[in-house]
Amino acid sequence: MRRISKALTAIVLTVPLAVLVEMPAAHAQDNGVGRTPLMGWSSWSFIRHGPTAPIIEAQADAMRDSGLAAVGYHNINVDDFYYVCPGSQGPNVDAFGRWVTDPVKFPPSGDKDGIAVVADHVHADGLNFGIYVTPGISKQAVAQNTPIEGTPYHAADIATTDAEKNYNCKGMVGIDYTKPGAQEFVNSWVNMFASWGVDYLKIDGVGLSDVPDIQA
Repeated sequence: MRRISKALTAIVLTVPLAVLVEMPAAHAQDNGVGRTPLMGWSSWSFIRHGPTAPIIEAQADAMRDSGLAAVGYHNINVDDFYYVCPGSQGPNVDAFGRWVTDPVKFPPSGDKDGIAVVADHVHADGLNFGIYVTPGISKQAVAQNTPIEGTPYHAADIATTDAEKNYNCKGMVGIDYTKPGAQEFVNSWVNMFASWGVDYLKIDGVGLSDVPDIQA
């Protein structure tokens, strides 16, 4: 087994999750999440740059029909490349600064986002649905100074100039969690994911500097 390096690279987040840094003692919470590894399938394992709704739905069906789900493989994760990335300026964003689903890869159904359509399919197979994010906020949100949903604040109020790791799209910068509106931005993004039916997050590109992002 390789030794753990100084910096983490990705974390899968289910709630509740607590991040403790340099605490004298830690008291474990047995909520059942950590009893086994997260068992299932991720699009990064094989599909990589080309996730689409039909591919993800077919994999969920295969998990169910193969019998893997019956022995504990309950999770289907859509990794990177599901959102619109025009270039190094960062992911395209909606009116509140959050990543926009690629409608070609994940077509919407009426007012329902394409990711929500796939999540419904995965849930119908009796499985959990996960999605990929990286810490920070898109440079496009900062350039447009998009409002933070439900607040008087805007993207430029909470953004730093420090680059965050987004390995493929690039263009993410840090969030200053001492600023009003920072937690509310994360809340609005998570609430959007929840409305789509997302059960858990894979948060990529994380290190010690990203502890506030994981806590948020």
